[in-house]
Amino acid sequence: MANGSDRDIFLLNAADDTISVYTYSANNSNGFSDEKIILNTDNSSDNWANTLVLNGTPGLKNSVSPRENDLSVDEILITPNPQIADEPLDALVKILNLGTDNAATFDVRLFNDENFNSTPDGSELIDSFTLNNLASGDSATQNFNLGTFT
Repeated sequence: MANGSDRDIFLLNAADDTISVYTYSANNSNGFSDEKIILNTDNSSDNWANTLVLNGTPGLKNSVSPRENDLSVDEILITPNPQIADEPLDALVKILNLGTDNAATFDVRLFNDENFNSTPDGSELIDSFTLNNLASGDSATQNFNLGTFT
């Protein structure tokens, strides 16, 4: 299908009854097509996006669909700012549930990578906490005591 203009695409059953209609967008680069974001919902233009993968994702999960389980660190706020020598430092960490499913129980751990190897070693653990039942699209915050800045 050429990307010259938007076109209606019809899904028909064996009796030629229209099951679904979608207007294909013409704003795709070569090798990229439209993908449905949430498969079991409507065909509105808000529920479709350009694929993130060259030649699409045939046989795989659509590249623009949200994951079922997807937690993200949304923000880390260090106080006081600016840091003051020998004063306690705190980090307020905001966790966001970007997934489609509720996050039943999960741990958040804060590490200080003292040896700069990008691996969280047990001896580098600053603090941790457990969260329960974080709903899809919701967020939670937790305060960590980082010790003092010298």
